[in-house]
Amino acid sequence: MKYRYEINDETSFFIAPLSYGHFGLFVNDELYGTYASASLAADDVYHGYTGFDLWDDEDHDEPCDLSEWEAIF
Repeated sequence: MKYRYEINDETSFFIAPLSYGHFGLFVNDELYGTYASASLAADDVYHGYTGFDLWDDEDHDEPCDLSEWEAIF
C-alpha cells in the first residue's frame, strides 16, 4: 500500500513500499529516506526529520501518525 500526505497544491509526501521490503519516503518523486515500516516514515514527517528543509524548518501539528495519511491502493 502507498500513502500520501498533501503539503500544498504542488507538493506531497508519499510513503511507498520498496522492492527489498522497506518503505521509501518521497517528496513528489524524490526519495528522501528509507524505513523499516511506513509508520516510522510517518513519524519522521511528524517530527520534522525528513531532510526536506521546507517542511523540517516549520512546526507542524499533523500528520501525527499514519492514520492521517491518504491510503492509495
